[in-house]
Amino acid sequence: MDLYRQLAENEQDATVWQSKAEQLLSQGDIQRCKLVLETLVDTNAKDVKCYSLLVEVCLKYGYEGYAEAVAVARRGNAVQKGDVTASLALAVALGHQARHPVLTVHKKQQCRLEAVRVLESVVGKPGHALPLIQYNLAVLKAELGQVDAAVADARAAYEGCSSSNPDLTQLCVFLLALLLSSKQQHDAALRILAAVGTAASTPASGSGPDPPASQPGPRRADVLVGRLRARLLQAQTDLGGAIAVLAQLQKRLAACRQGAAPLSGLALQGQQELEAQVWQDMAQALAARGDLTDALFCVEQLRKAWPTRASTYHVLGVVHEAAGQPEQALDAYNTALALEPRHAPSLLRLGTLYRRRGTTPDVSVSREFLTDALRYDTASAAGWFQLGLAAKGLGHREEAEKHLMTAVSLAAASPVLPFAVAPLVMTP
Repeated sequence: MDLYRQLAENEQDATVWQSKAEQLLSQGDIQRCKLVLETLVDTNAKDVKCYSLLVEVCLKYGYEGYAEAVAVARRGNAVQKGDVTASLALAVALGHQARHPVLTVHKKQQCRLEAVRVLESVVGKPGHALPLIQYNLAVLKAELGQVDAAVADARAAYEGCSSSNPDLTQLCVFLLALLLSSKQQHDAALRILAAVGTAASTPASGSGPDPPASQPGPRRADVLVGRLRARLLQAQTDLGGAIAVLAQLQKRLAACRQGAAPLSGLALQGQQELEAQVWQDMAQALAARGDLTDALFCVEQLRKAWPTRASTYHVLGVVHEAAGQPEQALDAYNTALALEPRHAPSLLRLGTLYRRRGTTPDVSVSREFLTDALRYDTASAAGWFQLGLAAKGLGHREEAEKHLMTAVSLAAASPVLPFAVAPLVMTP
């Protein structure tokens, strides 16, 4: 009630409303923040900053908020055509919408192409936002498959970053390393990450001491760098090194959760999301190394904190597969699909398990699962490979060769993490 009383007392002062909205957003109170901003844009329809904030809030709702974010961003862009803030908001909203699993591939590409056009129209505008524009352009072009152009934009963004913006600098380094991994230049990517100089990129023993209270908590970019470094080490079969990096990240995130280190600007919801991603990576790396008890422990942490997420049960299925328990894995993947019917990784694993049974009815079922998986993730080399094997098992030789060639082509250009993990950001 204090909030609404204060706003009522300052009904005509838009800066007070905006300040309160920003405060609520930083606290993770997105529902009240959205209400404040919706009231503000209705009464102060020409304030581009308010539209931008409202877009950011809508994106916090995940897939359900993407369409609304685009609609709000278009309204803000119409208020002041060519404004850098409004253009960034529209491009970022379109880029998020392009990551919605229900959209067709054509629609996703349309969204990304429009976002690129919007950003390129303000590249020459004066101000300090150029590196941010270039970074977002690099992410969008990477997702469009324009890797060389993305590298050029990411490098330009990195070179334009100031020392006062370490987060964007780290994101640029992360993206450059991720782009190099898509060229299978894993050593070069690791060398770039080693130059970042963060704790996330420093090798650490999983049994080492907990981070001291004076050590800053990890930022989102720290966690991304650490996850990428771990995946690159895993690609080079250094599972021990990968697990050590992830264990250190998990310790730092746990220290933040327990209040032993500052959150470094991470709201609670964002911190929980990062922690979930690290638990998932650790579970899969441990399962790959055969440490099934530890992998199941990681999954249990996921199930306690995020029992309704499809990704939790997908990782459980992966661990069961590693343990030689295909029936339990099937149950886990089916649970994941019950929670999220379009969960492409679970569709892929189900298709793979049915194909391995070898009977014609099972391989036919496999083909259906794999086709669905590729409908939502067309760039999955593993998906096309399994679909090729399924077609071969059904005696469709030409179709099998076509799918297997697609798999080979995609595998040669696949990053170790999807480009979609690179965040699209509206503020430096």
